[in-house]
Amino acid sequence: MKSSLSKEQFIHKLQFEKEFKIYEELWKKLVDLKEATEKIIPINGYREPGKDDAEIDKERAQIVAEAYSEVRKIINYNKPFYDEKVYENTEKILSQSFRQVLAVRYPNRDESKHFEKAEERIEEIFAVIYKVEVAIRERILNIGKARLIE
Repeated sequence: MKSSLSKEQFIHKLQFEKEFKIYEELWKKLVDLKEATEKIIPINGYREPGKDDAEIDKERAQIVAEAYSEVRKIINYNKPFYDEKVYENTEKILSQSFRQVLAVRYPNRDESKHFEKAEERIEEIFAVIYKVEVAIRERILNIGKARLIE
């Protein structure tokens, strides 16, 4: 019985360490993606001097695309090893960020609605990132309570 309990504790420890590492890496990349997405449409109208709008938009969209790709890799490579709620909410963040890039790359839009929609997408990203944070915290707190099914 002692051996079985020791084995179970060892497996829980490995699981916790794996999940914790994934969450730590995922969280950093999500923050990078959120910040890149925020900057893609400068709500305050700030533009870098010496660059035209198309060039600035392309550079910012590229930064979001790279951050998006990093998050996508983490969630796809590690999907079986972490909580489903984290996965679902991370997918929502990716979707909103992708929409933000599309809005910039395909500029056939009404400017007033474009900025309004941009703000809505950013607010949605904030809300879903909070859900990811809560899901990660819940999972970390509850992982020690999980029991193996024999």
